[in-house]
Amino acid sequence: MINIKRWVSLGLVLYLFLGTGGFIFLVLPQRVTIQKLEEEKKILSLSISSPKIIEEFQKELNVASKIIEEAEWLARSSNPTGILFLNLSQAALKKQVKILSLEEISKKKYEEGKESLSWKLAVEGSYYQLLSFIDRMERSPNYLKIEEITISPGKEDNLCRMVLTLSGLGGVK
Repeated sequence: MINIKRWVSLGLVLYLFLGTGGFIFLVLPQRVTIQKLEEEKKILSLSISSPKIIEEFQKELNVASKIIEEAEWLARSSNPTGILFLNLSQAALKKQVKILSLEEISKKKYEEGKESLSWKLAVEGSYYQLLSFIDRMERSPNYLKIEEITISPGKEDNLCRMVLTLSGLGGVK
């Protein structure tokens, strides 16, 4: 009976030793190989869809380029104040607002060949005409930031005078 116990014990030890060895030398390397294959599968699926990704990226780049071009609309001319005046004159005419003055108050270079410009614009009209004029400026595809607004009574009873501080991007002369 001692012999059988010894053989059973020896069998269990051998079973554990061979099972552990088999797990370490057979199963673990297969798991690592499977993980590597899953990573390669992800990379392959990305490379298959990459033409779509490249197309999407190109579309986004085109949209961003158009937005930048629109923001730098004043840089298209050597006279950004003149271009601004023409743009504002059209808006003022449509909204029945009178432009009293437009003066450039500062220029700051922000990048090679580009500058940030600021102007003071004085206009006159009824309160609702002035609001409509501001709304038109804000809805314009051309970038123009309103930094400050001051409204005071105009020369006539029903008119208001509005002074705006505007800023935009232009080219260096």
